[in-house]
Amino acid sequence: MKVITKALPFVVAAAGFFGVATSGMAQDLKVAIPATPPIWAGMVAHVAEQEGIYKKYGFNDVLIQAFPIGPQATGAAGRGEFHIGIGPTSPASVAISNAGMPVVGIAGQNSSDWLIGSTNADKTTCESVEGETAAVDRRGGIRFIQLAGLLRTCGLNPGKVGQLIEVRSAVDQEMISGRATFGVLHADDVPVIEAAGVKVHTVAIMADIQPNAHYVMHFANTKALAEDRDFYVRATAAHIEAFRFMNNPANVERVAAIGGPETGRAQNFAIDAVKFYQSVNFFPENDNGLDRKKVESSIAVQKRVGNIEGEPVKYDDMVDLSIYADALKLVDGK
Repeated sequence: MKVITKALPFVVAAAGFFGVATSGMAQDLKVAIPATPPIWAGMVAHVAEQEGIYKKYGFNDVLIQAFPIGPQATGAAGRGEFHIGIGPTSPASVAISNAGMPVVGIAGQNSSDWLIGSTNADKTTCESVEGETAAVDRRGGIRFIQLAGLLRTCGLNPGKVGQLIEVRSAVDQEMISGRATFGVLHADDVPVIEAAGVKVHTVAIMADIQPNAHYVMHFANTKALAEDRDFYVRATAAHIEAFRFMNNPANVERVAAIGGPETGRAQNFAIDAVKFYQSVNFFPENDNGLDRKKVESSIAVQKRVGNIEGEPVKYDDMVDLSIYADALKLVDGK
């Protein structure tokens, strides 16, 4: 089995969402994962590869490629360049609604680990973000969306931030350096920042502020899915097995050994991250991760804040629940 993980330069073009996909040969699989360095949402692909799970389901040559931001991974699937793109739900709902991006979610993760942190103990409220420096991925990116979600709770918007620093997934480094007082973080960013001697004070846990927000989906090109449905059932089956492996407490060190180097985390930080993610069911086990209420809420928020210009995509058009259902049967031999 051959696997490559590499990052692509930052390129976004609305026209790139359109394109014709071709089904890959059964032994080839291309998976686009979010962020550089990659985040834990994409580690299911690396676990499936390194544990031989992809090979079990007939995929001998695997390309796993990290994109600077999650929506680019989704776009790679939309253009047919990758079979599966793991990307955030909210930006995808905008691209599908506004630009007709031809993707459908076949699996996902319902819950996120987003939080807003501050390096200043005297600035730990929503209102205190006004006029300060805050680090996000980019304007319109998923971290930017989280920050905007917090600011709406106190009548502010991103325009009230003194300086918005756009650094893709390197928010932790901006907070360590002191360039950013506030940052939109994943849970595993916090111990890395604090190990560098910078205390992180929690401003908000985004799951508390937006309990019905959906996190990410595994997107497939709609045309490719229709042409070779079995291919995607088998790929999803591999991810089901990988998530089961990742959820097993006996596998903490092995999962950390796989995910740590990919995410840029030292082994001790990776072990702590895996334990935390297991405790909050971050790695969905026997669950398609496509909760209707959460997905519809995420779409509705994007419509309400004006990111979706016309008619928003409907849940039943954005997801295909049958792929996961058949994949689960395949895994369990039913």
